[in-house]
Amino acid sequence: LRAPIASLQGWVADTKLAPDRLSELPPTGAAGRLASRLDLGRLGAFGHSMGGVTSGQFCLEDRRCRAGLNLDGIPQYGTMIDQRLSVPFLMVYSARPGRAGASDAIYRRAAPRYDRVNVQNTLHLDFSDMVLWGGPLRQGALGTLAPARAAEITRAIVLQYFDQELRGKPSPLLAGKE
Repeated sequence: LRAPIASLQGWVADTKLAPDRLSELPPTGAAGRLASRLDLGRLGAFGHSMGGVTSGQFCLEDRRCRAGLNLDGIPQYGTMIDQRLSVPFLMVYSARPGRAGASDAIYRRAAPRYDRVNVQNTLHLDFSDMVLWGGPLRQGALGTLAPARAAEITRAIVLQYFDQELRGKPSPLLAGKE
């Protein structure tokens, strides 16, 4: 049990490092000009699998996080299990047997607002770029959705969720209208 928690702490530290370094860039170069246009005090964090678990922990630990999203990364662990988030959280579940709802109790208790999306005909890897690889990977590791459709659904969920939470633009998809 110690190794996964140590790994989670490392992944959260890596996640924090990106906005920390962006804020330190000199404004004269191209990267610095881009970084100066970002609102690094109002971040959304998301990830797939262990990246999703990391996003939950990052949102707990870093006040810059304003919303979190987990793409089929369960079970949630770390100090988030015993503490409360100050930001909304969205969990996206694949149709993998035994997965749906597996982290609901944690997120419902931890987040001030918790939403959940179940994506039918998907498996765990459908929320990653592996859906586009094809070949032998398609057998057993991916659901029955066409790769382009799985990518389209994932993009829509992520974009609409963060548009809603960070920009105040209501999501038709999350409201059940799409």
